[in-house]
Amino acid sequence: MSAHFHLFAYAPLRGGVSMASLLEGAKLVGRATVPGTLHEMREGHPALVLAGHGIVPGEVWRCPASLLWRLDEHEGVEEGRVRRVGVRAGPYACWTYVAGARMVRRG
Repeated sequence: MSAHFHLFAYAPLRGGVSMASLLEGAKLVGRATVPGTLHEMREGHPALVLAGHGIVPGEVWRCPASLLWRLDEHEGVEEGRVRRVGVRAGPYACWTYVAGARMVRRG
């Protein structure tokens, strides 16, 4: 496993925790976009769906590998709130979090 990974962050990370505390040791690489659509989740936070005709702006962060489990835990991967998937954001191969089956509002 690599010592670092890239993260595409399209909105402030969930739960009111500051990006600075969650991304300790990470470095902002730049801005990028991914194709997709933002939907409102049950908690009122946006969630990325990699479908539709939209373009979602965000930031690319270079993160130490040790942050991955903490981000997964914070975002709720285990509970099914989101899924972590690989995307291409500009020239970068990144991890990002997309809406899980339990999170997109229906109706």
